[in-house]
Amino acid sequence: MEQLNQLVESFLSHYKQKRVFFNELARLAAKQCEKALKSDGIKAIVTYRAKTSERLKEKIIQRCKEKRYQNEEAISKDIIDLSGVRIALYYPADRMRVSQLIEKNFKIIKDKKFPNEVKLVNNRFDGYHADHYRVEIRSDTLEENKEYSDHIVEIQVASVLMHAWSEVNHDLGYKQFNGELSQQEKSILDVLNGLVLVGEGLLEQLQTAFQNRVSYQKQPFINQYELAAYLFERIKKIKDIDKGIEPLMEKVDELFDLLQDTEWNNANGLDQLLNEKLNGNIINFPICEQILDIIFEKNINQFDKYYSLFDDDQTYKNICKDIVKKRLLFKRYITCIAYYKNYNTNHILKQVKQLQGLPGSLHFISSVYHWILDNNIYSDYYNVINDLDTVKGDFNLILTKIKNFKDPDSKKALEWAKSGQLKLPEKV
Repeated sequence: MEQLNQLVESFLSHYKQKRVFFNELARLAAKQCEKALKSDGIKAIVTYRAKTSERLKEKIIQRCKEKRYQNEEAISKDIIDLSGVRIALYYPADRMRVSQLIEKNFKIIKDKKFPNEVKLVNNRFDGYHADHYRVEIRSDTLEENKEYSDHIVEIQVASVLMHAWSEVNHDLGYKQFNGELSQQEKSILDVLNGLVLVGEGLLEQLQTAFQNRVSYQKQPFINQYELAAYLFERIKKIKDIDKGIEPLMEKVDELFDLLQDTEWNNANGLDQLLNEKLNGNIINFPICEQILDIIFEKNINQFDKYYSLFDDDQTYKNICKDIVKKRLLFKRYITCIAYYKNYNTNHILKQVKQLQGLPGSLHFISSVYHWILDNNIYSDYYNVINDLDTVKGDFNLILTKIKNFKDPDSKKALEWAKSGQLKLPEKV
């Protein structure tokens, strides 16, 4: 026992020297979570921490009987959640949306869903409901501090109610320090868990009521959360969205700023703007990015208002505006030629695959599609700017191929794409 105590104290002493590093790691991960949640219009409270020495000591002692640690390295390999982020959701149903955001923004090492299949004996309710992720921050998302990219952070996602119950249950449950819980205490915690689960059910009903109200109200959206609620319900009704995939919003806060003082800043106005033009490829083309393209297609000068929201050099803004116009040209071309070929889908990736299937024709359509992806300034602004000569060269090369293609539908599609008209032309 004395040897174990010495091992634990030695490990804790070394950990205290590194705790600043683990706290900064957690802060950087929390910052990325907050940014992604805000961009997607998800209401949540994000907190972070490096594990305290007291909590770490509790966990080591709790696990040592099973693990039988022989040295500090064994402890380090076993207990890796030294940096933690907690996402407390207003609405429990958003857990799946958050899962997609974490997958998009981090490198997931391991994930675990609660409750597991094992139910505690004598409990009426099934305990903790949450998703835990062990992740690493991707180095390409760190402007500086690249040394933080290869370390584990644990992200816990649950409702605000569940997090509160879990905290109480956790602190009372360490019998090594607080003594064995009485049956009455266990029963009270169990009933509290039931109340939390009922509360989560009410929060889900509240979310549905909120989404329904926003979907039909005529007043302007007052914040990005109302806008996201409307879009979420609207997009779910579009049949071309693949089943089982939650709509990705992204940039909803920026879109909300752009919509201010426009006729589109309400359910009816935005519904008319969408007008079935959204495609189902929401992974490569998140919803708000598609809407921005629709707005710029209607009036490219709206781009100036959009980029007035950012503190960037006017030269950069002009370059980006030019790239947006080129992206729109290619997207319009793909949409129109797919329409001519009677491919009745709004999913641009499916359009590309169908067009590639035409015998002896349009094999370069993949190049067009990937040019659009590679030059998405919404998510890759500075990479596009820094590689401007390559962007211009690729655009001119693809445009030349399109012009030389002998398919008459291709020529008509390019003419329409350049025309700026919004309504697709009649088929001959």
